[in-house]
Amino acid sequence: MSHRALNEYQFEVKHWPHRGITALAKDGDRIVGQLHTHGSTGYDPDVGARTRAGEVGYLDVDPGHQRRGIATSLWQQAHDYAGKNDLAKPVHSKDRTADGDAWAQKVGGSLPKLKKRTY
Repeated sequence: MSHRALNEYQFEVKHWPHRGITALAKDGDRIVGQLHTHGSTGYDPDVGARTRAGEVGYLDVDPGHQRRGIATSLWQQAHDYAGKNDLAKPVHSKDRTADGDAWAQKVGGSLPKLKKRTY
């Protein structure tokens, strides 16, 4: 697989009322990265827990496309979109993996204390 430069990916950001922001990275028609935030404070039946507006609920980049700045670009594009549309800006979750925590520290923003993992 050839390595694509970050500017060769297509990025899309959408807002789903009451569901949050979705930012996608595409390589042609294939989604290779995605970031989703929660849209409102309250109980989210899909998550099965209380959520916070703007909290990142999901971030993933296809392993074949990692280490190219895609996750960071998704984060920045979601921030820019939120700011331009008067929406809650993305914030890091307190339920982060070790890799997710390292990435969160790299991109900055408020880092809530990690929730103790039981697995």
